[in-house]
Amino acid sequence: RRTFIGHEALTSFARSGARSAFEGNLAINPYVVERLLDGVMERLGMAELEDIPHPFVVTEPVCNPNGVRAIAMEVLFEGYCARKVCLGIDACFSYLYNSHVDAGSPSHAAAYRAENALLVSAGNATTHLIPLVGNAPYLSAAKRINAGGLQQTEAFMRRTKILHPYQSAALHFSNMNDLKERACYTAPDYLEELRALKSDPEYFDRAAKLVRIPTDAGGPALLSAEEKERKAKAKIEAGRRLHEMMKARKAAAGGGKK
Repeated sequence: RRTFIGHEALTSFARSGARSAFEGNLAINPYVVERLLDGVMERLGMAELEDIPHPFVVTEPVCNPNGVRAIAMEVLFEGYCARKVCLGIDACFSYLYNSHVDAGSPSHAAAYRAENALLVSAGNATTHLIPLVGNAPYLSAAKRINAGGLQQTEAFMRRTKILHPYQSAALHFSNMNDLKERACYTAPDYLEELRALKSDPEYFDRAAKLVRIPTDAGGPALLSAEEKERKAKAKIEAGRRLHEMMKARKAAAGGGKK
């Protein structure tokens, strides 16, 4: 039995059995979490080690519940014999790492670029705004917005299905999420971007992307409006003939009894 992880799990033959470790932005499925970590260790060449001789740095969302945190701790300490585990908010780790890289010297001590800042953590299911005050996250003032990449994909999928109703069979979530990651971009100024697309044909041609809708090999064929109408009429006609046949049988049975 083989476990497919990441993009491998989105292939046509593996998608039907794909399971996520997350509910929203929380990793709540210990079995899938362990399988994901197994895949990571295999990629790092550590799959055959009885214990991992390195500390683990694990990122987590803001206000991660203790029960969810316990799942990760149990897998790391019991499954991989972890010696040390460091937990921290992903946005704070990211800001600290990028501040250290911007310093330009490996020997430079790790420190935030600015003592006071606003961290914007844009995730798949949620977005968090975290104030940084005096080199420490001010979590009591952090805000959560229930919007992220997941909602973008869903809105993109609904909009595309409205524009292309006859291709809706191929416009499922996995294909649309992949299309969003490959073809979409974020405009620095949304209104200015709309004006440029409307007023400058050359800019519109450069920004527009022509894509071919991906379809699964061996999947159901996409029908045109005429074909759908013809099939609907054939179904109605078949139902009418069946009804007449059953009516004739009942009449014959009633005549025999008399």
